[in-house]
Amino acid sequence: MIQSATIEGKAPGGEVLDPDLWVGRTGIAVGALRPAGTVRIEDRELSAKSRQGMLDNGTPIKVVAIEGDTVVVERA
Repeated sequence: MIQSATIEGKAPGGEVLDPDLWVGRTGIAVGALRPAGTVRIEDRELSAKSRQGMLDNGTPIKVVAIEGDTVVVERA
């Protein structure tokens, strides 16, 4: 089952995204990041933005930061 994080950076159960747990993880873009969109990391889909502009659907990504309520990614 895929869980989604809300725009506030919280999972449906209210878990806050901890930078210590997410920075460095890898996944893929789900749809294009223009530069914002959705990424899949393990079994979760998270709201994200790309530090490198637009990324195509399926692009491997790496989490580099959490800025407020957003997972920030770069091409892996």
